[in-house]
Amino acid sequence: MKTSVKVITYGILAAIITIIVVFKIVIPMGNMKTEIADLKVQKTKYILAQDELRKVNDTLYTKLVDNTKTEKELRDSLNIARKQKPVVVQNIVIHPNDTISPSTEISLKDSNLIVQDYYPSKEQWFINYTAVINTKTLKPIGEFKFTPLSLQLYVVEDSTGLYRAYMTAPSWVTIDKLDVKTLPTFFTPSKVDNFGWLLGVGVTKNLTTNIKSIEVMGGFRYKKLNILGSANTNNELGVKTLIEF
Repeated sequence: MKTSVKVITYGILAAIITIIVVFKIVIPMGNMKTEIADLKVQKTKYILAQDELRKVNDTLYTKLVDNTKTEKELRDSLNIARKQKPVVVQNIVIHPNDTISPSTEISLKDSNLIVQDYYPSKEQWFINYTAVINTKTLKPIGEFKFTPLSLQLYVVEDSTGLYRAYMTAPSWVTIDKLDVKTLPTFFTPSKVDNFGWLLGVGVTKNLTTNIKSIEVMGGFRYKKLNILGSANTNNELGVKTLIEF
C-alpha cells in the first residue's frame, strides 16, 4: 500500500514538474521567439514602405527586395492559376529616352528619297530606321530594325540583412519600375533544427515482479541522435540512446 502511494505521489510530482516546465519555460520561449519574428517582419515592412527606386548613376538603378510576401500574394499579383506556386515575381518597366537629332544619312536614288537614322548612335544602334519616299507620289515606306537590348539584374544582401536588387541598363534607357517580390524563404531557406532539449515522463512495469514505477526522463537531441537520462521511483537511474532511421 505504501509503495502504491509512493508511486502515485512521484507520478503526480513528475506530472506537476512537467506541466510547470512546459507552461513556464517552453511555451513562453516559443511565444517570445514568435513575437521577435513578428517584430522583425513589421520592421522590414516599414523599411520597404519607405524605400523608393533610386538611380545610382547613368546605368545603374536599385531598390530593396520585398521578401515578406506569401505565395497567395505573389500569385494574385500575376493573376495566375492556384495550382501554380511562384516563389519570386519581378515587375520591371523601362523606356528608351526621347531624343531629337538630325537624320544621319539622306540620299536620292532614282526617284526615291532615302532617309536613314540610328538610335542612340550609328556605332552602337538599338534601332535602325530607314524611310524611302517616292518623290513623285510622296508615298513613304518605313523600315525598322532592332538589336537585342541587354539588361542585367542582380541581388545582394546589405549590411542590415535586407536584400537589394540592382539593375544595369544602357544610359539611353530609363528604368521606371524595379519591383522584386519573393517568399520569405527564397533567400533564407528554412534552417534545419539540429538541436533540442527533451523532457518526458513514463510508466514502467516489471513483468517478473509486477512492480510499477514512474520514470522521469530528460536529455537532448542532436540531429538524429537522442540521448536521455532517466530516474524512476524504484531508485533506479538510467541512460538511453535513441537513433532515428
